[in-house]
Amino acid sequence: TTEIYTLSLHDALPIFFMIVPSMAAILLLLKRRDRWSGAAIAVAIAVKYTAIVIFPFMLLAARPATRRWRVLSGFALAGVPLAVASLALFGTALPNVAGQSKMLTAFSIANLLGWGFGFGGGAPIFLTALEVCVVLVIIYLLLRNRDWLSGAGWATAALIASLGSLWPWYVVWLLPLAAIASSTRLRAVALVLTTFVVITSVPYTQKFLGSEGINPMAGPVGRAANALVQQYTR
Repeated sequence: TTEIYTLSLHDALPIFFMIVPSMAAILLLLKRRDRWSGAAIAVAIAVKYTAIVIFPFMLLAARPATRRWRVLSGFALAGVPLAVASLALFGTALPNVAGQSKMLTAFSIANLLGWGFGFGGGAPIFLTALEVCVVLVIIYLLLRNRDWLSGAGWATAALIASLGSLWPWYVVWLLPLAAIASSTRLRAVALVLTTFVVITSVPYTQKFLGSEGINPMAGPVGRAANALVQQYTR
């Protein structure tokens, strides 16, 4: 519906302002400007908390330990004034992560998987299981201790796949990492994901599938998610 698209369009601009400092953080780290790198990723996380998936891979790359401490000090030096500014502007209100995590789009990967596995779509328990899987993937990638840029890319891809609410511009999180990482498989996944979100976002696609009786939002899970969106758009 129009209300659902209007609600989610508010996400598009913050993603842009998250991508710029997060990519700056990576560039600064590669140039060994560690404190500035830590400050930049703090800004990215302040804009949109999902940027935090990159941070542990940056710490993995910052070697020896003295570099890691410089990254952390830069993160802290930027994070403190950002936290103070947030308190001054918004008080103690935190992002409604719990509410956002219950929202669904029909052709998000998580909703389609839940639908295919018989959960009726992206049921809360299924989405929680996917979130746990993302954490496990990140831990596994960190323990492999290989190409940190590819690791950050794969972690971002896993995060996107776990989201119940998936919009076309979310793929922008992954594209810069896929471009600069050494993994050709990651670039292939980025290409497939981009194609997927473009095709499933075309209104004709949804109308055609609906005419064929394919509607991943038709069950109780989808109806509950739509009711939640209507609640937020009142």
